[in-house]
Amino acid sequence: MSRPADEEGVVLLLVLVLVVVAISTAYAMGKTSLIEVMSTRQHGQHARADLLARSGVELAIRTLQDDLLEGDETTKQVESELDAWALLSNQEISLPGNAVLRVKVRDAGGRLNINALVDLEGKRIGETSKEFLKAALAHIRETTPAFKGSSAYGDEEIDDLSDAILDWLDVDEETRVGTPEEEYYVEMKKAKAAPVNRPVFSLDELASVPGMDPLMLDALKAYFTPYPMYPPAGSGGANLNTAPPHVLGMIYHGVGQELELLDPRNVFELLKARDEGKVFCPAEGVEPCTSFFRTLGIAEGEQIFPPLSYQSRVFRIDSEARIGEARACVRTVVDRGESGEPKTLYYELGC
Repeated sequence: MSRPADEEGVVLLLVLVLVVVAISTAYAMGKTSLIEVMSTRQHGQHARADLLARSGVELAIRTLQDDLLEGDETTKQVESELDAWALLSNQEISLPGNAVLRVKVRDAGGRLNINALVDLEGKRIGETSKEFLKAALAHIRETTPAFKGSSAYGDEEIDDLSDAILDWLDVDEETRVGTPEEEYYVEMKKAKAAPVNRPVFSLDELASVPGMDPLMLDALKAYFTPYPMYPPAGSGGANLNTAPPHVLGMIYHGVGQELELLDPRNVFELLKARDEGKVFCPAEGVEPCTSFFRTLGIAEGEQIFPPLSYQSRVFRIDSEARIGEARACVRTVVDRGESGEPKTLYYELGC
């Protein structure tokens, strides 16, 4: 006996519904499986990238140790582009599995040491500290586009800010004019805090200095570093071999009380000598060593403040690893010490 046509239509509809449900279920399960596979792969790539970035830091530390212990006379005497850590910084390393490692190492001499504005006992270095700081702040005001046309940093404001920065660094508890610092800054200047009266761990500690706005603080970070916290006597200035042009322009030199920032033409001469393969050393003799004074044709008796740096104990390491779409970064600051035993001063994960 044959079925009515409407029953056959219902059966066909049910079959079609079951087919659609089966296909949808299979697609959903397949998509879920694909997402899980991709997630697992990405997780694995991120884990590998993280390990690779960390290994980049260890590689950099090893080059710093080798440079100190096994380098030649020139590389041991000064930090320059001839050092193993500098050569490592100039190339990326390709590894199996579509992995790339970039390690950037910079010595502390690439910036001026803010803590060198006071001596090892924490006292201001005469008037030179303030006069240099005033010249540096005025230079930042005149060369930073964001400050052009602004009246926020006139000569009087720069003079006050220079005194305040030095009050934050020196050990005494009195201002330059003899007023108790806590009373002067907290009560009269309405500062957020009293001076720390010690070298700073980070330039961010200067954020509470009266007259220091975020823009000026960011600008200072392009020229200054807090490392090392206690710079050796006779150091703290720029490294002629590694400092960028804008930092070289902050070299404060002259005779007696007539000091000034380095002329841009002299900065060009320093960079030209570096491009020619010359290395600036404390004393001439072994090639390719040359001197700051001979290169610029100025008298060797000139004072330089802070004194030029040729060797560094403190280095910043930026390690970045890429594997596929995964990326991992490590930033750290290490003190390699005098015997090659490194100490970590700062460590940060993340790009």
